[in-house]
Amino acid sequence: MRTAHRDEPVYKVCLGCIKHPALERYVRKHGSRVSQCRFCGSRRQLAVNSTDSGIGLLFRALVRFHYAEVEYNTHFGGDEVPTLLQRDNPLLHCPSPALVGDWEVAVMDMLESAYASYRKGISLYAGNYKGMRLALPSLVDGGAEKIGRWAKELQIRNAFDVEDKILTVLRKMRSPITARVARGEVLFRARIGFEVSGTPMVGGGLDPNSHYKPYEAAALGAPPPPMSRPGRMNRDGFSFLYLASDKRTAVAEVRPHPGHFVSVGQFRVRNTLRIADFGQASIDGFCRNDESLDRFGLICALDQLFATPILPEERTKYLLTQTLADVIRKIGYDGIRFTSSVGSGTNLTIFRAGACEYVKGSACVVRVKSLQYKCTTLRTMGNPNDYMLPPDYRV
Repeated sequence: MRTAHRDEPVYKVCLGCIKHPALERYVRKHGSRVSQCRFCGSRRQLAVNSTDSGIGLLFRALVRFHYAEVEYNTHFGGDEVPTLLQRDNPLLHCPSPALVGDWEVAVMDMLESAYASYRKGISLYAGNYKGMRLALPSLVDGGAEKIGRWAKELQIRNAFDVEDKILTVLRKMRSPITARVARGEVLFRARIGFEVSGTPMVGGGLDPNSHYKPYEAAALGAPPPPMSRPGRMNRDGFSFLYLASDKRTAVAEVRPHPGHFVSVGQFRVRNTLRIADFGQASIDGFCRNDESLDRFGLICALDQLFATPILPEERTKYLLTQTLADVIRKIGYDGIRFTSSVGSGTNLTIFRAGACEYVKGSACVVRVKSLQYKCTTLRTMGNPNDYMLPPDYRV
């Protein structure tokens, strides 16, 4: 990696140059006004020096999060970081071609100290170990690898034999994932179908075009334990309450088809809940060193795991999320909140259904008119030129 010489100018990185919200938060907090930005032309914007150590740590953390080393290490056939960031990327806006040289100097300033010990900084290169050239995965890939090992163990061992190992890891992450759901907060729950449609007509019968009566109260709430089937978080015979932050997300989470009628209503939290929230963590608080970054990668991977839809033929994959829910409950949490993969809001699973009460009169029936699918193009086996950013995260 080329290093910017100190006889080169020190450039400013301003809010107009930045895409990523974590970088924006840093510049807003630590920046000072510049008359005009060299790269984007903005006037009177907040900016920081490209040599600022704080933005350098954060920038390296974001490179580690969004890219695997094989993408920016030329020894593996990848590009250098400045070259990667000259095309569309989640971190910075690219300058005009005439300013690319100066822009590369500013980027290289933020990438200084690309090698660091595990607990003392952020390294962009794994280096060699016993003659083998190693490569760092993206943070999400690294977290997914650990989760994958847990899943494999659960295929050959009882869940309670694996729980202690998971418990040790999750206890170390309690601070960044702990959140509260306030007493009185209103959440949403949906169920496909309705109780009855139509109203009585003179002479008998029902008018099918008039009104729909939604499921309400107990009929809309969590089923009693004997009737509870295994789900993403609950084992067979365990009754958990699955809720969403908004109406649209609640409807989307029951996976209706176009034409389906869905009952949706509100549930109010009786008392403040202590929950594990895997979607609230921000990379800003994890860019001290590689050790904290790995912890952040695992949190993001767990959030993605909870959100990822499981196909009907793959229901055995619930074994891992059910085991994780058991461990989280044992740590002392009342539930789990995670990002929805099918809606714009979040999901909340509450371990004790009685922690919420139905809001009388809040239910209604909606009809699903259409669905929207979002696809991700995956790498093609054997094609080294394929390029894909990891899924979007609130980092």
